[in-house]
Amino acid sequence: TLNANDRWQQPLTHSWGPLGSWKGQADYRYDGEDDGLNLVVYKLNLNHQPPDAQAAGTLPFQPSDATFQTEKAGGMILFDRRRGRVERAAETFHVRGTMEINLLGQKASIGIVEQQDFQLRIYENRLGAHSHD
Repeated sequence: TLNANDRWQQPLTHSWGPLGSWKGQADYRYDGEDDGLNLVVYKLNLNHQPPDAQAAGTLPFQPSDATFQTEKAGGMILFDRRRGRVERAAETFHVRGTMEINLLGQKASIGIVEQQDFQLRIYENRLGAHSHD
């Protein structure tokens, strides 16, 4: 049973391919009930991890140092306890930063922005609800 403002954490990683990865945790908080659904909000506390040499080798340049700041990272989940399933969810992950690179022996600094937004909604399947004569 969840009580208002219950909190918990879960380790989390997010691959960024040859640019490295994000590693940290998701911090969840139960925010009570909303129209019969349990509302859980969360924040993502992630730090950039540089790519390993093999992954970075697929790029036309070699990344060396990166600094990123999270602009917004988190979301919400609406869970229907009666049905035992997620009804809706949404997440935003916006970061901005710079990466030092080596391109053909020349060092350069490039700006990078990652913006991910998603929304999920589960609908009841009612296709089999009608009868056949």
